[in-house]
Amino acid sequence: YVDLKYIAYKEKITINNTLCLCYSGRISAEKGIDNFIAVVGVIKKLKPELKIKLKIIGWFYNKQDQNRYNEQLKRLEGVEIEFLGRKDFKDLSLSLQEADIFFDLRELTFENNYSLPIKLFYYAACGRPVIYSDIKAIRKSVADINQFGFLVTPSDEEKIAQLVIDYVSSPVLYKQHCLAARKLAEQKYNWQAIDTHLVPFVNSFH
Repeated sequence: YVDLKYIAYKEKITINNTLCLCYSGRISAEKGIDNFIAVVGVIKKLKPELKIKLKIIGWFYNKQDQNRYNEQLKRLEGVEIEFLGRKDFKDLSLSLQEADIFFDLRELTFENNYSLPIKLFYYAACGRPVIYSDIKAIRKSVADINQFGFLVTPSDEEKIAQLVIDYVSSPVLYKQHCLAARKLAEQKYNWQAIDTHLVPFVNSFH
């Protein structure tokens, strides 16, 4: 879990004129960039009048991937794209403040299914909704995920796009999920909530 002192929290309970969607981490098919791009394409098809900005914080596996995904992103007409590259830990939350919704549409591989993504807790601490692949580790460890986001089949871009549109068209839902994300981070998903138990446990092995 995140130590909240490292999160530059800025409350956001409404989506303004431009919808900002955020992807962070390694930029690869396995981590879900193809699914993310496909979702954005469907959103623009369903709501062409919607102004969209993509904030992409991460790094490419190799030059070939960089060239390929740059070309895919260029084909998203009418979408503003901001690449920030790899960010230092202390600067990451500042880079996330503009985002309205966080995405992680990683593939449903065996490794991904049983690995709990720690970014989920950073996103919650930022007080924003999340749309994540429906991996078993999240269902097991974050039973209240539906209070601040959705678990999805990562390749179902039509359904995911509709979830995004629902956030835009339902300010009440968006506000509820933003506030619930931060509340759960403050009350449950933070380092201070577990350190009094975890640290003595680790020290017991010395």
